[in-house]
Amino acid sequence: MTPVDPASPLKLPRASGPFGWLVNLFSSITFGIVLLSLLFVYSSIGSAGILYPTSFDITSWDNWAQISVRQLRGFEMTEFEWFHWWPFDLLIGLICVNLSVATLRRIPFRVVNYGVWMIHSGIIILALGSVWYFGTKFEGDSPVIRRQVRIEVPGAEAVSMPAVPGNRTVVQGSTGRYGFQVTNIDPKWSLRSGADEGKVAYSVQVSVQTPTEHFVRQLLVGYPEYTEDVVRVPGAMPPMVRAIKHLGRPLVDEELKLALEYEPQQYVYLANWISKNWALYLRERGTSEWSMRPVDGLPLFNDSIGSYDDVWIDHDLPLDPVSIDVSSVEQSDPLAGTDVRITGYLRYATMQRRRIPGGERLNPAATIRLRDPNGRSQDFELAAFDPAGFSAEGGSLQLRWVDSVAARTKLTRPVEPLLTLRVPESEVDLEIPLTPRMRLEPSTEFTPIEGTPYAYLVEYWMDDFEVTPGMPLISLASVRLRTPEREFQRWVCDDPRFNRDMEANEDEDHSGHDHEQNPHDPHEMVGERQRTVPTFEGIEALYRKGFAPAPLTLVAGPGEDELHFISLAMPAGSEDLGPTVETRHVKIGEEVAVSGLTATVTSFAARARIEERPFVVPLERRYRDAREQNSMVKVGVQGAAQSVWVPYHHYAFRDANEDLRRHFYRPATVRLPDGRVLDMILSRERLPLPMAVALDDFDVDTHIGGFSGRVSSILNWTSHVRFADGDGWSESTPVSVNEPHNHEGLWFFQAQWDPPSGARFEGDAPSAGFNYTVLGVTNRHGVGVQLLGCCIAVLGMIYAFYVKPLIRLRRRKAAELQLAGGSPGPGALGDLAGDQA
Repeated sequence: MTPVDPASPLKLPRASGPFGWLVNLFSSITFGIVLLSLLFVYSSIGSAGILYPTSFDITSWDNWAQISVRQLRGFEMTEFEWFHWWPFDLLIGLICVNLSVATLRRIPFRVVNYGVWMIHSGIIILALGSVWYFGTKFEGDSPVIRRQVRIEVPGAEAVSMPAVPGNRTVVQGSTGRYGFQVTNIDPKWSLRSGADEGKVAYSVQVSVQTPTEHFVRQLLVGYPEYTEDVVRVPGAMPPMVRAIKHLGRPLVDEELKLALEYEPQQYVYLANWISKNWALYLRERGTSEWSMRPVDGLPLFNDSIGSYDDVWIDHDLPLDPVSIDVSSVEQSDPLAGTDVRITGYLRYATMQRRRIPGGERLNPAATIRLRDPNGRSQDFELAAFDPAGFSAEGGSLQLRWVDSVAARTKLTRPVEPLLTLRVPESEVDLEIPLTPRMRLEPSTEFTPIEGTPYAYLVEYWMDDFEVTPGMPLISLASVRLRTPEREFQRWVCDDPRFNRDMEANEDEDHSGHDHEQNPHDPHEMVGERQRTVPTFEGIEALYRKGFAPAPLTLVAGPGEDELHFISLAMPAGSEDLGPTVETRHVKIGEEVAVSGLTATVTSFAARARIEERPFVVPLERRYRDAREQNSMVKVGVQGAAQSVWVPYHHYAFRDANEDLRRHFYRPATVRLPDGRVLDMILSRERLPLPMAVALDDFDVDTHIGGFSGRVSSILNWTSHVRFADGDGWSESTPVSVNEPHNHEGLWFFQAQWDPPSGARFEGDAPSAGFNYTVLGVTNRHGVGVQLLGCCIAVLGMIYAFYVKPLIRLRRRKAAELQLAGGSPGPGALGDLAGDQA
């Protein structure tokens, strides 16, 4: 046998012909390196994007920018979709073929090469398992509310509402309307009496308003026998008393049935971050169940509009219209056979109402820009006829309309407020100018009304006061009146309909300076301390509010294109004389210097109309973790008068009671030619779960000290859930963040929870949390194959790096002995040659 030189590589025979060319190509190590390099570049672009410099100074990170290629127009892919696209699948397929052919042609199947064969086989098995896993992958989430309140009112069908603080409903019974509101939920209510004293239960308190009475009913999970009512007893301390103590029975209305039941969830909503799973939901007004229409081809990351007239926008946005037919797929679809089309998409927008030209009636509106000496500016939108919108900055900036030059001149002259007292039986009219000195030096003595037995004391006055948000402003004077029989307080308003008399407060010092309350706040003046009394007819009172020029007023009129600025100025050396009033003509776009500021009328319309459109929020002002929460689409329905913008809802809520206190419920409405009204929302596709799931209990494991309000204080979240099993429910099963539960091929894991929260608005109830959970739902097909491939590859690495060197060392020593004339056994040199191959 001719000795083999270990340093000389074995020659790989080259195949011929077209097929041979392919065999040689896929046997090439160079081709494999090229494929791996392309895979690395593709993966880097999909995961990290492209990083590029924005200036020649590349030493600072501030001069670098990043662009996500997969999110650009034309791609519009999630990371999952990018790594599921045909170029990626093709690269993986080519790498597997190259690996297979090169292994078969270049690496003989010998003991010393078992490790390499195992590594390559493991990689191919891993790739095949990944095809199975990602080809069948789905992931979504299911919100599961802990309980629902079942309500049975005499003479009405049973209804239910989710047991979440603040939820409310109304039921029409045989004897009238019943109102219900969840006022309080204590997830850890401690039983205080009876055989179960000391045990903890989930407590729900429902405020009940029957046609005749009001009370609060408490419901306990697992203890229906402890259901009882609490009633308000005037004069009692505390005022809320258990019905069993006040009435001798636990329930005020024993015919009214309230009970706590599971609120099962039957759907899983597919995640948009896996792949785009948009869906349009619609239903007829008055029905509760939604019909779903999947939406294919809708963008996710980029705004798409066909006209700038569709939106409010203050930044550059290219026109990129879409036209997507949304077909019906369910028999319950109320528009089956009717064309529904999406013609616009906005990633991050909010609906806004603005005034624009084109109205039929006189309705002056303007936008004024104020800029300070530092260059900072702010725009103010004003409407002359809007009581709440004609001024800004606390009344310092105003818009007024005048129908004559004389009326404009009148706006430059201050007018003092005037209080008029009339005594009809004595034919006395007394006009009392309310001067600034009276405000600075308030009187504490009553002033007689000459010719009458009455006297008065002016306490305070104020103009354009907002008593109720959104309602017209009122102006009033507070005056104390004295008759021979009594003394009382009267509010005299510029609109006499709001005048009222109240009991005099004997604790006040009659100077308007009450130290326990704000004397200039009617909200505080009428409270527990004062009570309205019948109006005294012997004295009539009228109030005319005063007028003082605002620091800056834009006056429109009498011509519809006439604009003037009226401003207050304080010339040097005239501090004792007070400010002077200046009037100057102004044009749209013209800059005017006033009181150290620069004012510009950027727009004006004498006949403005209100139009509502979505405002496209600029990229730099968007909350990056909001995802699609602020998305909306423009939808047109065949036969409808106009298209509507439909906002995104994270789930297809049936009503506002299901919004989980963290989302909103604002369906868009469309009126059809036949008179029907449709509700529509944009959301995600949902799939029915093979079994309903219910939340039995919820726990959090915290660090020492308990939940501090920060997520970092929590160690783990655990939902205890039950699955529908025939006519009943399975045993309670824990599902936590790192311990998912497999049930009938689906994996459930903890995704979100209900943290404690305060009242969201006036009249709302705070929440102690723990009222719902959000479960992640997914499948895991092919995971076993992936793990098998990984294990085989790892074993191959161990073999190649630890076993193969020992084999080669033994064979090398045997070959050296044979060459030296020893007798290590036949074939030692041949084995060594095989090792080199």
